[in-house]
Amino acid sequence: MQLIFHTSAWYLLFEHDHIGQTEGLLACRRIDQLGLRRIEIGSCRSQPSHAAALRRGETLQHYCGSLEFGGSLQAQQAVCGSPSEQRSKAIGTLQLSCDAAAFALLREEVRRFPAAAVRLSRPLPGDGVISPPGDQPALVPCSHSSHPYPVEIELPLWTLEGDQDLRRWLYALGGGVRIEAPLTLQREHRHWLQCALAAYPRRREIKKRQQPLRRRAAGASGRKGTVLEAGET
Repeated sequence: MQLIFHTSAWYLLFEHDHIGQTEGLLACRRIDQLGLRRIEIGSCRSQPSHAAALRRGETLQHYCGSLEFGGSLQAQQAVCGSPSEQRSKAIGTLQLSCDAAAFALLREEVRRFPAAAVRLSRPLPGDGVISPPGDQPALVPCSHSSHPYPVEIELPLWTLEGDQDLRRWLYALGGGVRIEAPLTLQREHRHWLQCALAAYPRRREIKKRQQPLRRRAAGASGRKGTVLEAGET
């Protein structure tokens, strides 16, 4: 259907076969991960059908903030549908608490999502943070917290459940962001941080490694740590 450049790579937007249905599941794959099996001659669709599928792809990218469109046609149709009640069933809320540095960064980067789907914290008095853009009601900050700035983003459920772009974006902030909801994503974040810490030796392990070196150094020195001169007993 269309070539899309996203995060330093080219992707192909395509629609799965939808025999007996008016619409098919939309998906994106990196060009370098695709292989050509055969070329079908004479198979094409109408221009209105192609244009409608492109509009659905743009809507999904707008709501996801990425090219991960999930694996359910019904969920895609709910997100692209007009009734707000139908769309709300396929949408979940990402709730974050941020420190000042992470909040300053997120305030700019959330513009890739629909303005109506984002709610940002009000600034704390005297902290120098610019007031959040948009017409959405501002969230109340918690001045006594290490992460005082709340952020809420409404995203498709499949984005919250498995979108790797979302995870790379959040995890890159390290300890500057705390995921409050959904709990499954919070547990993933905690596990990721624990694995990162486990890659580094603990203080006790460092001390154990240093003790043999100190003992060998003490064996070549006197009781007070001074090296014995030649002829001394």
